[in-house]
Amino acid sequence: MIKVCDDACRWRWQALLLALWLLANTPLSAAEPVQAVTRWPAPPTELRLPGKALQADAPPPLIYLALYRGFTEAERGFIAYLRDQQIALRLLLRDTAGDEQAIAALMDEIEALQPDLIYSFGTTLTAHLAGRLNQSPPLGRRPLLFNIVADPEGAGFTALAAAGRPITGATHAVPLVAQYRTLRLALASQRIGVIFNPAELNAQLSVNELQRFAAADGVTLISAPIAPDLPVGEAVSRSVAELIAAAVDLIYLPSDSTVIAHATTITSLASAAAIPTFSATEQPVRSGGATLGLTSAYYSVGQLAAFRAIQLLRDQRPAATLPISGIDRFTFLVNLPAARCNDAIPPVALLRMAEIINDQQPPCRSSRKPAVRRDR
Repeated sequence: MIKVCDDACRWRWQALLLALWLLANTPLSAAEPVQAVTRWPAPPTELRLPGKALQADAPPPLIYLALYRGFTEAERGFIAYLRDQQIALRLLLRDTAGDEQAIAALMDEIEALQPDLIYSFGTTLTAHLAGRLNQSPPLGRRPLLFNIVADPEGAGFTALAAAGRPITGATHAVPLVAQYRTLRLALASQRIGVIFNPAELNAQLSVNELQRFAAADGVTLISAPIAPDLPVGEAVSRSVAELIAAAVDLIYLPSDSTVIAHATTITSLASAAAIPTFSATEQPVRSGGATLGLTSAYYSVGQLAAFRAIQLLRDQRPAATLPISGIDRFTFLVNLPAARCNDAIPPVALLRMAEIINDQQPPCRSSRKPAVRRDR
């Protein structure tokens, strides 16, 4: 018997075509640096990059790297690209380790040192350093270059640049519409859970947008915010338990520093209940046990941010004139052992475009038989 393709079937094929275009048919522009370079080891507090002086009788420009959750692949790409330009630079690295109480001391140090460029990781830290449109810039007119910000427009950074503030940067986020459609193609889930830290603006913005997509699609979205009044490990475990109790088919992991830091806990608990996970960032899939993800490589986004730094320091371009942008090449990641454990292997059409990760061997500890989540 020949099965007639109904409206739902046609929608899935249209979404597949979009995913194919997003994943495989959007080349980078020539200006975006993604060449392979040697990766830098663990970060020192201070670093000097040798090379040609930008000004004959002046010390090398100072870049202050304000970090939020340690030294990531984004900083490795950033420093490696700068080093390849053979320009004399001084770099000072400071990490708040996710502690918002440390940001005030960091801002005091920036004020005292007056660096030539401030590099800021993530939405939460950048929001403190950039300030708001209705207030004076907290750090004056020194150029601010942010990196790994999921939604620059939603966070207000695009408006600051439009108003002439000295701010620009790079985003790592894959458009949420592409994530959502790829997720729906990979696993036909009708009940999607999402765990997030409500104190992180970027995560809250993603959840709000995901809610709109799910509602328009007739899909139930169940959110489990991480409680701020509990030890973080306990709070994360409790949120996952809430989603398991709600019988979700899949758990979405947004771009959220708390979620990324505790990805292994989240995915282990989810896998024990045969629930796959879909990540907006690469680290949870590559090393945290997440099942699937549609991501940008932090390393390449770091290189793009470094390209902007060169435009600011060497070419003397005003920060507000440089576009806030991301890379256009996304990677569909499939953690094959986790997919097998959770009965969540995507359709062949998607697998052909995927980067397969096969070096993680999570125990298959399912406490119930997995439900059928898609058409075979």
